[in-house]
Amino acid sequence: MSFLDTLLPKKEKSKYFLILQIGRITIKAVIWSANGNEIKIAGKGFATYDKPGKQIEAADAAILKAGKDLPENIEVNKVIFGIPVEYTDQNKIKKNELVKLKKLVNDLSLTPIGFIEIPEALSHYFRLKEGSPTTSLLVEVGVEYFSVSLLRVGKIHDSTTILRTDNPGLDLEKAFKTFTSIDILPSKIVLYDQGEDLEEIREELTKYPWQQKAAFLHFPKIEVLDSEIITNALVNAAASETTRDVTMENISETENIEEDKEESGIMNNESSEEKEMSEEGQNLESGIENKEEITIEEGITEEEVEGDNFGFVKDKDILEENITVSNDDIIKTPETKKPGIRKSTYLYQEPVLREEKEEYKPKIKLPEFKFKLPEFTFHIAGVLPVLLVIIFLAILSGVGVYAYWNIPTANVSLIVDPKIMDQQMDVTISPNTTIVDKDSKTIPGKILEITESDKVSSKTSGKKSVGDPATGEVTVYNKTNNSKSFKQGSIIMSSDNIKFTLNDDVTVASASDTGEGINFGKTTTKVTAVNIGPEGNLSSGTTFTFTDFPSSSYSAKNTVSFSHGTSREVSAVSQEDQDKLLSVAEDKLSKKAKDDLYVKLVEKEKLLEKSIKAFSTTKKFNKDVGDESSDLTLDISQNFKGVIYKENDLNELIKQIALGQMPEGYEFSPDKTVFTTDEPEVKKDGSITFLMKMKIYLLPKIDQEKIRNRISGKSFDQAQEYLKSSDNVVGVSMDLESPFPFGKDTLPHKPSNIKIGIATR
Repeated sequence: MSFLDTLLPKKEKSKYFLILQIGRITIKAVIWSANGNEIKIAGKGFATYDKPGKQIEAADAAILKAGKDLPENIEVNKVIFGIPVEYTDQNKIKKNELVKLKKLVNDLSLTPIGFIEIPEALSHYFRLKEGSPTTSLLVEVGVEYFSVSLLRVGKIHDSTTILRTDNPGLDLEKAFKTFTSIDILPSKIVLYDQGEDLEEIREELTKYPWQQKAAFLHFPKIEVLDSEIITNALVNAAASETTRDVTMENISETENIEEDKEESGIMNNESSEEKEMSEEGQNLESGIENKEEITIEEGITEEEVEGDNFGFVKDKDILEENITVSNDDIIKTPETKKPGIRKSTYLYQEPVLREEKEEYKPKIKLPEFKFKLPEFTFHIAGVLPVLLVIIFLAILSGVGVYAYWNIPTANVSLIVDPKIMDQQMDVTISPNTTIVDKDSKTIPGKILEITESDKVSSKTSGKKSVGDPATGEVTVYNKTNNSKSFKQGSIIMSSDNIKFTLNDDVTVASASDTGEGINFGKTTTKVTAVNIGPEGNLSSGTTFTFTDFPSSSYSAKNTVSFSHGTSREVSAVSQEDQDKLLSVAEDKLSKKAKDDLYVKLVEKEKLLEKSIKAFSTTKKFNKDVGDESSDLTLDISQNFKGVIYKENDLNELIKQIALGQMPEGYEFSPDKTVFTTDEPEVKKDGSITFLMKMKIYLLPKIDQEKIRNRISGKSFDQAQEYLKSSDNVVGVSMDLESPFPFGKDTLPHKPSNIKIGIATR
C-alpha cells in the first residue's frame, strides 16, 4: 500500500443481500448490493415447482441463476423472505410454513434475517413512487385462492384469503364484504401474482356489476401489476431497513460486479468465523424471548425512528432467536407500529385524512430568540415604518384568512339504503313520434343503417375422388329373331355391379338358324365405365347384361381386358364448408356493424343492441360445392339496421312509471337503475317493441345545499353527529384536501368547497 493510499479515504465495501420471494409454485431469487445509499440489483433467478417437496430444489436453482455473474470471492448467505399474506396469521408465520422455511435455510446453509409480506412491500413502493400514501385493494391471484389486502392511506388495515372458483367477481365480492370496518371501499383494485396471465381475470372483473354488489362509490379502476414491480418493491422495502435514505432513484440494475479482493462476501461485514446456525432439528422454543429490538442503524431505537417496519432484526436469525414461541407453535414477527387511524365502533366511518409521508427526521430544537421592540418617537421618520409594518401584517393576515377560507376542499360521501322496485313492461321505440307517451309506453327513436363488407377464407374439409374411368370394347349379342338397336349411353353391368355405357348407337342383327344350331346376332362397340377408378379395369371374358333388357335376349362380352381406370382422393369444397364460412363472416360483420353504429351515436344516445339486424346480403364463393380445392374464399356484403333512442327519454318513461309507486321522500335514480330486454319485435311502421325487465333504484331525497351549509366549518365529530341524526343516512365517509398544517379535523368554511356524494349500501 502506497503512502498516498493511506491518506485517501477507503472505498466503502458493498454489502450483498439475497431476497427469496416464495410462492405456492414459484420462487424468485434476487441478489442486490448496498453501497451507501446506492442500491444495485446484481442478479435475478426464477424457478417453479409442482410439489411441496421440490421447493428447496427450486430455491437452490433460482439462487444459482441469480448469482451466476457474481465474482467467486463473494458469498451471499443471509436471506430476506418475501412471503404472501396467506403465510401469516396476526403478524405470525404459520407453523406449517415456518417448518418449510426452517428446512429450506438449513439445507441451503442460509441465515434468515427478516421477512416482508408482499402487500406491505407494495404499500411502501407505491408511497415512494407516487409521493404520497395510496388507498387501494391489493389482490394476490393464487392457483387456488385470492388474498385481498385493504390498503388505506399507505397502511394495510385488513387482509383476508378466500378459495378461488370459476367466478372471480363473486369470489372477490365475498372477500370485500369481510372488510366491515369501512363503509366505502377504495375505487382501485390492483391484481398481482407470480406468473399467471391476469388480463383475462381483469376483463372478467371489469364486466362485474360492482356498484350493485359491493360498497363502491364509483366503479373501481382495475389494474394488473407487472411481476417485476413486486421484485423491485421487495428490494426497495428491504433496502429501506439497511439504508434509511434510499429512494426510487437510488435503485438500479447492474450487469458487471467488480471483485473486491479484501471483501469477505459475508453481509453486515461479519468475519468468516461468524457463529453458524444452530443444529438442524433444535427445538425452536429455545429462542430468546422479548429481546430489546434494534434497527440496522447502530444505537437508534425503534422509538426514535418512524417508518415501515418489515420484520428485520440486526445480527439475529429470525427463525432461531428473535421470536417468541406461542402455545400454538407460531413464531411472532417483530412488532410493527399500527396505523394511526381510529376505527369506528358504530356504522359511521371515521374521517380519512391524507397522511404525510413517513420519514426519519432528527430531533432538533430551535434556539429561543429574545428581542425588544425599539421605541419610536412621534415624528414622521418614525411613524412611517410602523405604519408600513402594520399595513403589511394586515395584508398578510387578510391573504391568509382568504386562503384558509377558499382553498381547503372536502368530499363527503353519504351512504343510504335504496329501495329497489322490480318492474317489467312492453316498451316501444318508434321513429314516428317525438314525445314520451306514458300510456302507450312509447319513446322516440330512429333507425340507423350501415353497410359492412368483408372477404374471409378458410380451409376446406371435404374429400372427393378424381381420376379416369375404365374403357374397352365389348361384343353385343342378340338372341332374338329380330334385329335390335341400342342407343348411345345404354348401360351394361357386370356380375359385380360395375356399370358401363355404350359410346355410340349400335344395331345388332337377329339370331339365325343354321340347321346345326342357332347363331346369335353380334356386333362390337366401345364402352366406358360409369364411375372412375381401377375397379372398372375388368379382365377379358367378363359377361355383361343390359340393365333395361333380360339377359335371355341380349348380352355382351369383352375379349380384351379393360384399362385406363384410375382414381385419387383430393380436398374438395363441401356444403358444410360453405355454411361454416358464411356463419363466421356474418358474425364478424354483425360485430363490426355494432361497433360502427356506436361510433355514430351522439351524446346521451343509446343503441338497442338486440335491434341490430341484417336486412340484405350479397355473397359469392370462389368455389362451388364439390370443386377440388384446399381453400375456400367468400366475398360478402350486408346491410344492417339498428334502433337508437335517447337515454333521457327512457329514464323519463321509467320515472313516470315509478312515480305512481314511489314512497314519499324518495326520488328516482337513473344512474343505478338497470334493465334487460328480450328479443325485439319489428312492426310494419318501422317501430320495435320489446319486453324490458327493470330494477328501479329509489334513493332518499337529500337536501345537499342544506347539508353543506350546516356542516361547513364544523369539526368532523360535529358533522358526524349532525349527519347520523338523519334517518336516511346509514354511513358517512369524509376526505379533506388542505395544504395547511392546522385544521385537519375541520371541514371547509366555504360551503361550495364541500362536495356531497350519494352511495348505496
